[in-house]
Amino acid sequence: MYVESTGRNPQNGSTFFSNTDCAYFPCHSGVDEHEFNCLFCYCPLYALGPRCGGNYRYTEAGIKDCAACTRLHVGDAGAALVKEHFAELAELARVGEGEAREGLGERDVDLGGTREEGRQ
Repeated sequence: MYVESTGRNPQNGSTFFSNTDCAYFPCHSGVDEHEFNCLFCYCPLYALGPRCGGNYRYTEAGIKDCAACTRLHVGDAGAALVKEHFAELAELARVGEGEAREGLGERDVDLGGTREEGRQ
């Protein structure tokens, strides 16, 4: 069963949904199934490494393991957490000086195989 709630935070639109038909649901233990939020199925904070603020560990192979983390999956608190770290995430995605992406000009945007001139 797929459930979406848009009434939880009307100012920001839908910040919660739960996909109970997912083969992995619930993918993290310790969260009530009625409050389990699947919005951030793939954690946008993963790339922050130790600065994510979540409950993680590194495996012997050096891979970040977030199986014990529930911060983004409890109710609609995950959206606020991602907003809190947005500046850090944006910095990771930014192209630095002299690092222009191959094939893209400074103002070009790649839209899934199409090229479109960026808007000002």
